[in-house]
Amino acid sequence: MQTLLIADSNDAFRQQLADAFQPYYRTLTCGNGQEALDLLCQENCDCLVLDLMLPELDGISMLETAVSRGVRPIVIAISPLFTQYTFDVAESLGIGYMIRRPCPVQAVVTRMLDLEQRVNPAWASREQINRFLLWLGVSTVYNGYLPLVEALMLLAENPSQSITKVLYPEVAKRIGSGSKAVERNIRSAIEHAWNSGNAERWQKIFPELNERPSNSLFFSRVLETLSGSHWE
Repeated sequence: MQTLLIADSNDAFRQQLADAFQPYYRTLTCGNGQEALDLLCQENCDCLVLDLMLPELDGISMLETAVSRGVRPIVIAISPLFTQYTFDVAESLGIGYMIRRPCPVQAVVTRMLDLEQRVNPAWASREQINRFLLWLGVSTVYNGYLPLVEALMLLAENPSQSITKVLYPEVAKRIGSGSKAVERNIRSAIEHAWNSGNAERWQKIFPELNERPSNSLFFSRVLETLSGSHWE
């Protein structure tokens, strides 16, 4: 899991961001520029949500120092005011997006996920996985839908990870559940879709089966299908 640093002087907003980002990143937080610089460099953070008006060391100065040390995270900058100078230095410092304060927490999360996808494109995107599951008849109303999407996203990044020991616990952490519940809900979602979904589509993906595929087989066949042939 990648590491994201939230450096923001507003305690309440910083905590709201941390809660919203928790399913997607290992999240660190701080409220001043010097601490942000230390964390950014020591933890080698991949992503940064940066308040440009930080105390002790302002956001631009902090980022300039980090870049001079070879640390270049994906950056979203937040400020109540952006000047021409801000825009001029944004590109050289690697600021990918700037949001004017006040701003919705979810907007920051959405922009960061989008930026990361552009910088580090995965061969199986969240949108592709959602489309495929719906095409196969896995409904969003199933309790297992969200953990299934998260599991497939994680496996797209690292197909060799242990499903029981690593994947299920990580999905559980992302969605605030338990490992056993994740496994059970995913199995239930697959079974419901197998019994009530489009039989021809399931036959196309699992031609050798007469009964519901196991979770592990479902994972591998879905990712194999998404990486290869046209399925629609």
